[in-house]
Amino acid sequence: MLCALALAFQIPAVAGPPYSGRPLVEVLREFQADGIDLVFSSAVVRNDWTVKTEPPRGTPLETLAALVAPFDLELRDGPEGALLLIPTPKPLFITEIVVTPSRHTVSRQEQSTRFQLTREDALTAPSSGSDVGRFIQLLPGVTASDNSAAFRIRGSAARDASIILDGLELYDPYHLQAFQSPYSLIDGNSVDTIDVRAGGYTADLGDRHGGFVEIATLVPKEFGGEVEIGSLNSRFTFRSPTRSGRGALLLSARTWYTDALFNHTELGAGEDSKPGYQDFYAKGNFAVSPRLALSAHVLFGHDSLLFQETDEEVNENEAVDVETRNANLWFRVLTAWTPSVRSETTVSVGRIDKLRDGDSNLSGDLLHVNDDREVDFAGFRSATHWTIGSMPRTSTPHRTPTIR
Repeated sequence: MLCALALAFQIPAVAGPPYSGRPLVEVLREFQADGIDLVFSSAVVRNDWTVKTEPPRGTPLETLAALVAPFDLELRDGPEGALLLIPTPKPLFITEIVVTPSRHTVSRQEQSTRFQLTREDALTAPSSGSDVGRFIQLLPGVTASDNSAAFRIRGSAARDASIILDGLELYDPYHLQAFQSPYSLIDGNSVDTIDVRAGGYTADLGDRHGGFVEIATLVPKEFGGEVEIGSLNSRFTFRSPTRSGRGALLLSARTWYTDALFNHTELGAGEDSKPGYQDFYAKGNFAVSPRLALSAHVLFGHDSLLFQETDEEVNENEAVDVETRNANLWFRVLTAWTPSVRSETTVSVGRIDKLRDGDSNLSGDLLHVNDDREVDFAGFRSATHWTIGSMPRTSTPHRTPTIR
């Protein structure tokens, strides 16, 4: 009668204990031989796995589940009544999430009102077109719009930040300053150090509310240069020391592509917009003696913009042709009178020429604008710095700017 019941219900006989100390693969093969349709692979069950403890008593499936559980395996229903042995899925979510604010690694010091950055920082920082204005935006406390290089320090206006290049304050440091200021006139690849003061500066620096950015360009020690052609702009740099080693020459030039510039300048819905700009910088320096150094600098920027907008439905047409030339020439004398007393003298001249010519036809009324502005400026600045003990002191600088 018992045999008849066993045949009627088809109860399989399963592998019996003891299981401890036996290879897991061997135990699983016994369950297969005793009638359990178990499917697994060597990628899931390793040959060197050994059963460590005896499972609790129960049904064959409970015993099998208890055997594979210590190996992070579990049974799943497969096709046609088979059992699949698979790894236990790991949880995809965690019960605790810790959120910490990110920090800019462009500054390797504790956050303060002054940041001193090196050439290595400028070369490794992600910035569009290797532009100084775009690079400074990465600093804490400095903000700017995505399509502009004009930055704002501590919430101030862009015009409240003074940019000083090799001792000369630049009056018009951006390309297309009336149209979003997409890039500055300074090539980041020619920079040696950048000193950003966002507060706590002394009275000798000037009367700006936002901050001061003092940029020093390279003094070449080795002969070399680069020619780069990219998707946004092209750049040329030349560096060369003199044979005597007492002087050096640095040249840098950049030009941007019209198609790429249009994607970085928001001018409205004009069908025909052609912006373009270039800049050039040259510096020659010569060490007359260990205590006296002379340098001459030239910075030139050129912008042009042809913008046309036509709306045939309301019969409105607008066109403007803008051109800007920005030229600066200055000479610098650095003198170390004693180890604790040094002076800096800068003599500069320059011109900014802005031309705007355009027509506007709004509702049948024709308006023509021709605006030609020229600004000539010259300046003289002399300052003496001395150190008393461990604290630096600065004399009152002498400035005589002249603008015509």
